Amino acid sequence: MGKRKMRKIKRDLKFSIRKFKVGIGSVAIGAIFLISSNGEVEAAKLTNESQTTIKGTEQQESKQEEVTGTKQGNEQTIQDTEQVETKEVPEVQESEVQESEVQEPVAEESQETEESQQVETAATKEIETTDVNEKQEAPKEQEPKETLNEETEVSEPKGTETKETITDTKQGTEQQNSSQVSNKQEVQEPKQKQSETTVSKEQKVSETTKPTKSETNTQVSNTTQPEVTETKTTKKVASVKANTQSMKVANVAATNADKSNTSTVTKDNFTDYFKLNGDAKYDKNTGIVTLTTDEPSKKGSFSLNSKIDMSQSFKLKGKVNLGNKNAANKGADGIGIVFHPNSINDIGSYGGGLGIGGLPKAFGFKLDTWYNGSGEATFVPDPAAFGENRTKTMGAFVSTDENNMAVTDKDTMQFVGGPIQNMFTDILVEYDGKTKIMKITYTDTQNKSYDFIKDMTEYIDPNQSYTLALSGSTGAYTNRQEFQITEFTYVARGVANVKYVDKDTGKEIAPAIEYEGDIKGKATIDNKKNALYNQGYDFVNVTASYETQFDRQTDTVTFTTSGQNIVYYFVKANGQVISKYVDENGNKIQEPTTLNGKVGENYSSTHPSEIEGYDYLRTEGTPEGKYSRDNQTVTYVYQKADGHVTVRYVDENGNKIQEPTTLKGKVGEDYSSTHPERINEYNYLETEGNPEGKYSRDNQTVTYVYKKADGHVTVRYVDENGNKIQEPTTLNGKVGEDYSSTYPTQINEYNYLETEGTPEGKYSRDNQTVTYVYKKADGHVTVRYVDENGNKIQEPTTLKGKVGEDYSSTHPEQINEYNYLETEGNPTGEYSRDNQTVTYVYQKADGHVTVRYVDENGNPVQPDTVLNGKVGEDYSSTHPTQINEYNYLETEGTPEGKYSRDNQTVTYVYQKADGHVTVRYVDENG
Repeated sequence: MGKRKMRKIKRDLKFSIRKFKVGIGSVAIGAIFLISSNGEVEAAKLTNESQTTIKGTEQQESKQEEVTGTKQGNEQTIQDTEQVETKEVPEVQESEVQESEVQEPVAEESQETEESQQVETAATKEIETTDVNEKQEAPKEQEPKETLNEETEVSEPKGTETKETITDTKQGTEQQNSSQVSNKQEVQEPKQKQSETTVSKEQKVSETTKPTKSETNTQVSNTTQPEVTETKTTKKVASVKANTQSMKVANVAATNADKSNTSTVTKDNFTDYFKLNGDAKYDKNTGIVTLTTDEPSKKGSFSLNSKIDMSQSFKLKGKVNLGNKNAANKGADGIGIVFHPNSINDIGSYGGGLGIGGLPKAFGFKLDTWYNGSGEATFVPDPAAFGENRTKTMGAFVSTDENNMAVTDKDTMQFVGGPIQNMFTDILVEYDGKTKIMKITYTDTQNKSYDFIKDMTEYIDPNQSYTLALSGSTGAYTNRQEFQITEFTYVARGVANVKYVDKDTGKEIAPAIEYEGDIKGKATIDNKKNALYNQGYDFVNVTASYETQFDRQTDTVTFTTSGQNIVYYFVKANGQVISKYVDENGNKIQEPTTLNGKVGENYSSTHPSEIEGYDYLRTEGTPEGKYSRDNQTVTYVYQKADGHVTVRYVDENGNKIQEPTTLKGKVGEDYSSTHPERINEYNYLETEGNPEGKYSRDNQTVTYVYKKADGHVTVRYVDENGNKIQEPTTLNGKVGEDYSSTYPTQINEYNYLETEGTPEGKYSRDNQTVTYVYKKADGHVTVRYVDENGNKIQEPTTLKGKVGEDYSSTHPEQINEYNYLETEGNPTGEYSRDNQTVTYVYQKADGHVTVRYVDENGNPVQPDTVLNGKVGEDYSSTHPTQINEYNYLETEGTPEGKYSRDNQTVTYVYQKADGHVTVRYVDENG
């Protein structure tokens, strides 16, 4: 390193120390730690002087002030570049920097080494005298890993408006990390090797270590884990101890802090990180989440089980399928990507809300395939330009307003190719945790790429972590909508949702609490047992969705990327109110009653105005109030009263037939009343009330009921021989009243025949009888004879008898050319009122014709053949004119005819054919 550069570093270090000493909140060179309320430490870059670019790909942009020097001056080759790297995460504990030391670079010249040592000695002395009054926490952001051909955008801190773009190329043999050097920075030579050292939570690094630089990229391999403590606000706070033995680059330290907390999601572990909601289905073999099928009224989503540390960068890469039809062809609704700081269990509204609307403080991105010209409760109307481009898909960023309505960002709106044939297209979501810039790269169905870029600073609460969800839905119009995961990398914040539930009612009895912390970190849950005990609740049990990550004994949860749902169950304690009933002397006059309820609920006890001769007098205690854990008592006091018994004599209609009498006495004393058996034309029937008993406070009544004499008519049902065929019935009425009896025309197997007696008349004191006479009904069984096709082959016969009697039918084995096959129906049984049928099924008999081939002597000249068929069918036999040396002679039998039951024979007779031999006589010449 040259002397000029060393002097420059020396001046920068002294300037930063002066600013640190007078209490300026940021350090001029290097990283300042910005402490957010949720316990995250962000590394901010401060100066432009240490920023360098890699040769051939530099691009600078200045927003408000010109960057010092020209582009040519700032471009440096990798060979000439001095690379700044960091090795360890600074730790800060108890808001004190105890000691510091500038780590020496490896010198190329002894003079440069001596000069740099003087710089670090002066810096060390000034830093050692400085107290840091604010507790600082370890950064969690991981610096993106630089590789060749990778573009990294480095943003200026808020105090600086210049932004530089650094592009790595393959021409370089070494990488240069453009980072801001703090007052603890190590300046390193390109050829130095960085040792991998892990600093524990409570350990200070006492030795100066040298950095290592990779030939192709810069990467910090080991991470210092921050010391974590829990706060009562359910947020995790990182307590970091300062390591002051060497200078550090803050933004790279943040990279180290995040390395161990970075989660990578692929198709193979997707369900460990996300949960499916609604109609969503996941195929683990392809990594495809089907949010909706191409059907009406479907809604599906998947949401992250943990939260995202928004101070860190993340990347979501995948593919989307928006379906096969655009809005003009009735395709809907699209896919929404949402980030929000609410509970991981909260889901946005579907339909036009695309899973974003309805969520407080939410923002995200949508690929919208349906134009909503009018808004609803959870979203405002789409921009009018979308209505003019219905064949396309609208891509745009979205956020929710103060009414939680989804609002489309018109400035980022672009129209991309519409859905085609359920085609999957690439989508890449990139977020920079430092700049808060989100970039979404989408390749549409026309293979055209679109970039959507927006600064999300205004939407992100630095004190909150955010969860992620993707949603899709259909209404009357439909599309198949899917997302295919490639990879999602992010720094996770574990979440534990804690609820306090009344086990009996299932209702929450205290506000739910969402605990948040580092993955594998721990938090002690407030079980609220004491607070709820004071509200009248008793603890029953606690459940956790991941039991292995929850210690019931200590109420400690270990955060994981899968999220944790913890439910504490309570029941209301039981309370009792005992009601006593006593006389004026305190003697019990009735058994006490007990009211049971839950503590805090209202109770109300009541009392009768009188109890067995006692009248209510007064109440001791509180008859109405709330149940408490202590038993309560209410005492009702009574006094004795006079008693009266009225004796009445009435007919069945309550009409008085004799003047009533009154019996008098004291409540509790005995009384007894009597009655005559007859009063005029009435006979005693029954007593209403207690004819004997004790006087009570209430007037009592004894009623003797009388009725006129009864008349009866017995109705009998018999056969012709007087035998009972049904139970008799009795008609009852008062003497002199009309009666009328009826009869059924049929009783079982009997038909009505005649009546004996008077079926209609008046009741008399003497019993009367009406007899209905029945005779047995006729039954019929039809016997049918049919072939296999149901055709009649013989006239049917009919069996007759009385209902209930037995019948039996028979059948011949043969009818003409038919043989018996089977029976349909019951050939034996009992006659019934309904006609029954027995069907005998026949099939045609087989017939055979044997065809013989013989000579004139009856000897066979060829084997016989047999013709087979059904009796009555035609047959026809044929014969050859020659068989070997035989010629046909004649036929015996009938060569054509009909098959019969008897076997028939046709014989073809053959005779030997004549032969001739000619004898010739010739000379030698023939």
